[in-house]
Amino acid sequence: MLLQGQEFHTSFWGHLGLLNLKDHFILPDYSGYPQTAVESLFPHNSFIADRAHAQQGLVGYVHPFEQSEVFPDQSPTLMNELPVDAALGKVDYYELIGFADHKASEHVWYKLLNCGLRIPAAAGTDAMANYASLRGPVGLNRVYVKADETLDVSVFEAKLKGGKSFVTNGPIVGLKVENADSGESITINPKGQSLAYTGFLRSNVPVDHVEVIWNGEVIATHSLKGPTNSVDFKGTIKVKGSGWILLRAWSDQGHPDLPDLYPYASTNPIYIQASEKNLQQQISAAYFLKWVTRIEDKINELTFRSEAEKQLVLKDIQQAKSFYQNLVNK
Repeated sequence: MLLQGQEFHTSFWGHLGLLNLKDHFILPDYSGYPQTAVESLFPHNSFIADRAHAQQGLVGYVHPFEQSEVFPDQSPTLMNELPVDAALGKVDYYELIGFADHKASEHVWYKLLNCGLRIPAAAGTDAMANYASLRGPVGLNRVYVKADETLDVSVFEAKLKGGKSFVTNGPIVGLKVENADSGESITINPKGQSLAYTGFLRSNVPVDHVEVIWNGEVIATHSLKGPTNSVDFKGTIKVKGSGWILLRAWSDQGHPDLPDLYPYASTNPIYIQASEKNLQQQISAAYFLKWVTRIEDKINELTFRSEAEKQLVLKDIQQAKSFYQNLVNK
């Protein structure tokens, strides 16, 4: 089964993966590149996402972030449109593992999840096999979906979009909380509740850390005394309020048998529903409010081919800004 897609490029807005377009590729294929015929920053990613969705394609943000862009704080040159399109409901998946730094990409994804944005993780190698092997072969970074029925394109897309999957550049991981798997939800007592979980790791290369994450924080560690290739575990966690739980596995350093920065794998979240909000919501929303405001300020400084194009961009930015401002105010 071969799925064809398209990567929409812009050095300003970030790169999009447009999967399984049903009718046609989208032109222009990029925007915002100086000294080209499409130097303008329009069309922006939101506009392209709408055109992809119109032909039933899936839209994702690919190879998103490096350490220098988000640590110790946001870079002043970071203009990636991800938080805008996420707030507007235009993002179907997020390349947690890709041609980027996985922990940096994770940092941003966790904050999106804390804002109530259920964007599933996916993976992509971004291998330029006709040019150079910059980060391993095609298929180094993978997303696995669990198909209980015959796996075809529609099943794969539904499982991917529903987060019924895990992502990896090597290690195999799994987590179940009570009877829920990745992408599913559990409703808990408003006063908080203890939840039982089971999980596992299998890996061809040793892994240093096996961790259960609750709303972006490590809530349980199941690493052995040293790096491990295999572990089965179970436990109980007490949670209160809304949020999400997932399992991640990673190593501090790279390994010669895995042509990537370091081994890394993650399940998609299991969502916890409660009457109380996620306590990380305001902090995460403020993080993106600063980001989106910086984009707005920059766009106001720039010249577009027409005022109408500029206003279309600003309209999307301002709607996203209102979304995060409302979360900060709650």
